Amino acid sequence: MQFPSWRLMHTKCIMSLWIVVVLASAWSQAAHALTGADVAALLNRRYELAVNTCGVGKPAWYCSGVLMRDIATDDKQFWKLDATDQALQSLAFTYRRQDVASTAPSSRIGMVLADLLTAVGEGKSYAMRCAYPVAAPLRDTDIDHGCNLTGMALPANPDVGDDSSCAVLGVNNAAQWASRYLGSAPGLQCSFSVQTPTPFNQTLQAHALANAAGLTPDVQLLAAAWDATHPSEIAIDALYYLADDKPQLREAQARQLAYYEATGTWLPLLRYAPDSSTPFGFDETDQLDYGNQVAARINARYFNTTPCPGDMAAYMCNGVVARVTGYGTNFHSWNPSPAAIAHNGVSAFYLRSDLRTDVVWLGGVGFVMREFEAPAQHPFVMRCMYPTDAYTGERVDKCGIWGNYSKSAPCAQLGITDLQGWTANYAITGYERQCSLGVDKAAFELSMQARSTLPNPIRNEVEKWNEAILAIWPQDIPSQLPLEAIFYIGSQLAGAQFIQNDYMQQTHRFLPILKIDETASTPFSYTPSDQIANGK
Repeated sequence: MQFPSWRLMHTKCIMSLWIVVVLASAWSQAAHALTGADVAALLNRRYELAVNTCGVGKPAWYCSGVLMRDIATDDKQFWKLDATDQALQSLAFTYRRQDVASTAPSSRIGMVLADLLTAVGEGKSYAMRCAYPVAAPLRDTDIDHGCNLTGMALPANPDVGDDSSCAVLGVNNAAQWASRYLGSAPGLQCSFSVQTPTPFNQTLQAHALANAAGLTPDVQLLAAAWDATHPSEIAIDALYYLADDKPQLREAQARQLAYYEATGTWLPLLRYAPDSSTPFGFDETDQLDYGNQVAARINARYFNTTPCPGDMAAYMCNGVVARVTGYGTNFHSWNPSPAAIAHNGVSAFYLRSDLRTDVVWLGGVGFVMREFEAPAQHPFVMRCMYPTDAYTGERVDKCGIWGNYSKSAPCAQLGITDLQGWTANYAITGYERQCSLGVDKAAFELSMQARSTLPNPIRNEVEKWNEAILAIWPQDIPSQLPLEAIFYIGSQLAGAQFIQNDYMQQTHRFLPILKIDETASTPFSYTPSDQIANGK
């Protein structure tokens, strides 16, 4: 059987909309620049808008309500057609509007179809075949593209592109539909036309009657199947996941990545709260491409050597503080380790473009922290600073004296406040027994100046980075900590993915994975396929 093309079926509708197309085309140019927050706001407005007609003589679904489709397939390329879709050449969508009773989606993730006027303006027009007052499970043996569940062979609809079955059966209003099908729906029912306002409004009224009688399935519209080989030409507004099921974020991101890899375009990923009057929400940090922004922000700090304002030390506003954590099933990487607690300090390092650091030899995985002036529920606190690695695990207190060796006491106690004094002391102590510097503006500046006195090139591996000691924070508070990203060095991606998965499971938040390579022009790089959403 030769199916009519989607665009041919919709020719009559397009011709009647030729004036609107001009306006929609102008709108679509701006639509490409819409942010995810804009998309969520527009969907909420469509959800709230309860009208009987759109424009001049067009049914309400053209501009009001939201057309949603569950993503139940494990295939990340969610736009593909399954066997039933292909057999019927139809795709089922749920119609949701504030004044139309609906149930929670059966799938925890899904997609939202663009309204038709916007789709036309973007050159992504689609044809709608029919509407059912209550959603019905479709079979590949259903006739008339799935628009006829009565089991009766019906004459062709004289309106090209209209596959509905109610009118040809003499069912023209909600009361007639309820009288004939209320006892047998959703398995046995006819479908209303979606081409004009009156029959679609009767669909909504019939749905209300069915809902009052205890039938809870949603209003269902069937659209002509799209060409799945060209996903960029499909009128998709957004992806969503249920807001109360945040573990599904990873699955939704996997579909977002698959669409990006196929089209080069990022679809916004929205949170959907069915019981809310404004059900669609956008969170920038849910987006898989958010990592690009994080990497750009961190790289900007890495190259920023401008002094912080006032009395703030450099680490408060520029440079990058990071911590190697390791990973494993018996601990959470964001918690201070037992050894750190025992020695009253968590070791980290501070990177900046002018400090001649190189952490390749250090290797590992861990966290990048926000600049310390950033607001946080539980901010990190820096206790002291060493210009190089100081083997602080050998000290009772990581900022204190090394054994009984007097010259390893804190620099301030030894009267060391300038570069000359630090250099003289370091020449005697070496890196392992050096004195610790404070973290006020002058002392931290001295720690950075001290690195300029190291050999060029630096040959001793443990002198290729510094050591910042942070105060201990409570266990198991990942959501309260100002963590900005997860990093890996060299070939340690698997460890970073383990941490990302653990963090997402505990917080239901996405923390991007970055690779650190200080020899690159941008030392912190983000790759979408590195993230666990890629299925690794």
